[in-house]
Amino acid sequence: EAKAKVQLTVTKIDKKSRKITLKDKDGVETVFVAPAAVRNFAQIKVDDIVTTEQDVVVSIVLLKNSGRATGTVASQVTERAKLGDKPFGVSVSTEKTRYNVTAVSAENQMVTLENNGATKDITVMDKVQFANIAVGDQVQVDKTVKIMMKVETPKK
Repeated sequence: EAKAKVQLTVTKIDKKSRKITLKDKDGVETVFVAPAAVRNFAQIKVDDIVTTEQDVVVSIVLLKNSGRATGTVASQVTERAKLGDKPFGVSVSTEKTRYNVTAVSAENQMVTLENNGATKDITVMDKVQFANIAVGDQVQVDKTVKIMMKVETPKK
């Protein structure tokens, strides 16, 4: 699991071009062009705080002799601010990918994974887990990425 959070202060807004100048805690400024998907752009004011957070969670499961089809299933859900509110958005994407174990190399503790003809060689760091893997098994990788952005007026 990995998490990141950034807070920036709005220092300048060009409503016509939708450019927003943002300053970080060290005083470094960045210009961001808000796409049309950013609802309620007019609600953003100088000195507002823009917070972005990203969470990534990855899990890997060994499936013994599962025999299921390989492939990837992905989905995405988004939410935006209601009309009139400060801009806000959340996007959650999930991806589940199943691989066949096609080779196991005890010499370098590596397994070869195959998904729809594409192969990857992966080193398994944990010796106990490596000992459980055999050709014919499957590995399922589940990845969830959540990105949140919100604009708030600072409390005085």
